[in-house]
Amino acid sequence: MKIAGRLQHAVARDQVRVVQRRWLNNPYIEQHQETEMSCFPSRPKPKVIYTGKTVFHSAYILQREPIIVPEVHPLVRDFEERITEEYKRYPRSFSGGNLTEITKKKFPDAYKSLSSGSVSYWNEPKFVQQELNVLRSLKVARRTTQYDMSDETQRQTLDRRLQERLFLIIEKNGIWQFPQAVRKQGECLRATADRAIYLHHRGGLEVHALSSSPQAHIENEDKSITFFFPTFYLTGMPNFPIQGSDSHAWVTRHELREYTFPSLAYKKTAYASCRDEWMPYDVPIFDN
Repeated sequence: MKIAGRLQHAVARDQVRVVQRRWLNNPYIEQHQETEMSCFPSRPKPKVIYTGKTVFHSAYILQREPIIVPEVHPLVRDFEERITEEYKRYPRSFSGGNLTEITKKKFPDAYKSLSSGSVSYWNEPKFVQQELNVLRSLKVARRTTQYDMSDETQRQTLDRRLQERLFLIIEKNGIWQFPQAVRKQGECLRATADRAIYLHHRGGLEVHALSSSPQAHIENEDKSITFFFPTFYLTGMPNFPIQGSDSHAWVTRHELREYTFPSLAYKKTAYASCRDEWMPYDVPIFDN
């Protein structure tokens, strides 16, 4: 009886999934829900119905992560140097006592062999030669590219600012903003952002959104509301020009200050939404 009950429950659950997919009839929401179903039990997701007059926009903040390891921040470098000097002057371990003394007590044989130099990886000639061969075969690449030295007209490529995050912005009639789409009836805000990414890049872009909830929102001058969704670029070829735009640019957080946005409030929100490793310590925040 228990087995029959489980089979009936499984069949009913599969039927609910089929009916749910037919009912939604939206490839963007369907893809999101299918990933959700693999982790959680199926549950009905009602359509989002809004009968007000306010127009909602969902903008996606497409960001490319650093390609190479960023340089160490001056504050971190200074902290590590001070910690290193302190440990040289006062050698100690969090486990209590001097680390050398603890090694002597717990691993006397290993300490004798290491201190005498009888067992050492670097003393073996074949290992040393292997390391030298590897070092000779390495070619050190530059941390900068030709597009880092050019002006703002060359910011349409991802092959720049390899150690920083880049954010996609688009331009129309001299005004810059994040790519966005107008919410349709029955869509949630996250589904609108997914639809915008799919249509703008013709489904050839693989991204990862941090959350189904927006990170920030702003009320525009025409009383419409724009919601911002941070999205990580993974793989694929972005499609340009994006429909409804004249140009695009991949810029860093600091470079956002050089562009003209729909309003000062939009610019502040965009600057705050583009997260970086460190807050700008050499650039003042907006004064007005």
